[in-house]
Amino acid sequence: MKRPDHGPWSRGQHRRRWREGEHPPWNRFFFFRFLFLLISFSFLVLGGLTLLTYRLATGISGNEQLALLTWVQACAGAFILVTLAFVVARRLFRRTVTPVAEILTAVSEVAEGNLAIELPDYGPGEFGELGRAFNRMVQELERAEAQRRNLTADVAHELRTPLHIIQGNLEGILDGVYEPDQTHIEATLEETQALARLVDDLQTLTLAEAGQLQLILEAVNPAELLTDAQTSFSGQAEAAGLDLVLALPAGAESWRLRGDAGRLNQVLSILLMNGIRHTPAGGQITLALGRDNGDFHFTVSDT
Repeated sequence: MKRPDHGPWSRGQHRRRWREGEHPPWNRFFFFRFLFLLISFSFLVLGGLTLLTYRLATGISGNEQLALLTWVQACAGAFILVTLAFVVARRLFRRTVTPVAEILTAVSEVAEGNLAIELPDYGPGEFGELGRAFNRMVQELERAEAQRRNLTADVAHELRTPLHIIQGNLEGILDGVYEPDQTHIEATLEETQALARLVDDLQTLTLAEAGQLQLILEAVNPAELLTDAQTSFSGQAEAAGLDLVLALPAGAESWRLRGDAGRLNQVLSILLMNGIRHTPAGGQITLALGRDNGDFHFTVSDT
């Protein structure tokens, strides 16, 4: 099936619905096959009735007339039953085969990458549940696709910044604008290290999504984690004109939790970097720790 032009990556497209008057290919196939069989049977019955009427009109004996009339009545009754069966079958067809055909067609379009599709509500019953489950699945796929696009854009932005700094420093040194002194070399090295951390974060994210992230569980002092994070980012916060405040409740120094200190520190670092990047100068970033029924709460808030 050809990929539609109005796929999930296009904007401003309305979600496609299967309407009452639309007939997918599966629907048309079953319907025309059933209609062909019905018409063929009807022609046979009508042909037989015509032949019998002609025989009656040309004259036959009384016993033969009675037998033929009985046979004609049986054929007429059979024709009426077939007609009623067609009406009932048509109704059942629309209630069973039509939803199946529409769902099969919708599944094929989703497999081709078209997420702008929505099945109608088939009401109560199994088909209704299946249609609603399918629509929820498509919505989740759309949400995942949007998250993927946003993640790609964020990754490109995060990678672009250190790369531009590294490129600018190296080009400046080659062009003679900067001296290849310790200051510029250290700045370039810092951006290279930042780039390496971003690559490591991407690898960690990939492992987490695949369920293969290995955690080193040990006794961790949460207050010490927050104190170290404040110390590590105080310079960046000061350079951005921000106050980095640590709020620890009384007795927090004696708290212990079981977790991966490296991963927890990684999460705190990401939150702090985002806070420093997006908080206006003169604002405040607060690191807070809480505890509720044995659960620990790390909070990074900004103004």
